[in-house]
Amino acid sequence: MNIKAYCIDPIISLALCPVILLKLAWESLFKRSIEKPQPGRPLKVAYVLTDSWVGAAGGAASHQIGFCRGLLAMGHVPIALTSQEFPTLGKIVPDYHALVQPPLPKGYPLSIAVVANNFFFLRKSLSILKKLKPDSICQRQSQMNYSGVVLSRLLGIPFMLEYNSPASWKASAKDRHSLLISLVSRFIEYLNVKAADRIMVVSDVLKQKLVERGVNADIVVVNPNGADADVFHPDLDPAPIRQRLKLDGKTVVGFAGVYRPWHGVEYLAQAVPAIARQHKEVQFLFIGDQGLVDLVTKIVGTDPSLGSITFATNIPHSEMPTYYTACDVLVSPHVHMADGGTFFGSPVKIFEYMAMGKPIVASGVGQIAELLQNESNALLTQPTDVKGIEKAVCQLAADPAARERYGKAARQTCLDRCTWRHNAERFIVAYQKVA
Repeated sequence: MNIKAYCIDPIISLALCPVILLKLAWESLFKRSIEKPQPGRPLKVAYVLTDSWVGAAGGAASHQIGFCRGLLAMGHVPIALTSQEFPTLGKIVPDYHALVQPPLPKGYPLSIAVVANNFFFLRKSLSILKKLKPDSICQRQSQMNYSGVVLSRLLGIPFMLEYNSPASWKASAKDRHSLLISLVSRFIEYLNVKAADRIMVVSDVLKQKLVERGVNADIVVVNPNGADADVFHPDLDPAPIRQRLKLDGKTVVGFAGVYRPWHGVEYLAQAVPAIARQHKEVQFLFIGDQGLVDLVTKIVGTDPSLGSITFATNIPHSEMPTYYTACDVLVSPHVHMADGGTFFGSPVKIFEYMAMGKPIVASGVGQIAELLQNESNALLTQPTDVKGIEKAVCQLAADPAARERYGKAARQTCLDRCTWRHNAERFIVAYQKVA
């Protein structure tokens, strides 16, 4: 793409917005026709991933991989279309297409490039999908991209929106959007939500947010995340990791995740000194990125308990089961959102913890409190409760029988309703109600 295209594409992308709005207004008067799938054959789902950070480590990438694996496990056919290279997804999905914009001209604003990507992505993906003939479009909601709306209308198939967080929350959380960019982002989100035949959300809290905005509750489907229980399971050998990280003879308390404010890892870090003083055999294993290392190190400071902490950084997701299995207790100290709202996420690591059959200490917030019951399949604490984390970890450190009991119960909960196949099944049921 040349500089001329970079000037024209954002103009066309923005000009299409009112056209889409008019089309949606027309559909409110005259119901659009949707091509019905042929009975008895596998469904083809075009999975549209247009975020500029597609494939980056974290729960989003785990979700995208897991959803495609769930579809494949059911005998259906995912078609992945991404705006960035995502090699792991490419190894899983036979029909994988990375539609990456050419490098930006020097000084070109990133926000304008994101807007321009609408037209670029549409041109590339439409030619692919005309040949592959998918039965539905499933777009993961991303900042300022409406590709799925247009593709679904041009192909005459249902549009399923994977909605994980409001654009308004993202803008305020990142605190770096200009007023104009924020308005464009919210307007495009409005187009996506209004155009969706079904909106897939990860939690009841998020569904309620949409309903409060006037979205019809009947089209909003709660579809929590999950885990691959065949990959994350308790029968893995912990010896290699424990030996390499010098964890033999230790009771290992683990946390996994890149640093995010809502992960609440700082409260676990604050509890480290007190736990280490009470249980000399406890070793903490923080698995994440450099931001996690910096935060924990700063909080613990010069306290002697810093020697009770081991860090593992930049671990590929494919290796996470072996790190989980090296742990005796897994912790998820989530807190409410930075704007004071109720935590609306569906943390992938919670499901992976459960699938591993490990005892869990977690904050009883949002969906976590629905999945885990205190003293049944986990120990729950209040968000930001350092003393509560300390008490729960110490309780499990001193009671191997309780660790085994809670771990088995957590895995059974995962097997019963929290695998990626369950996630894909809920999607297919929602699609069938449209088609």
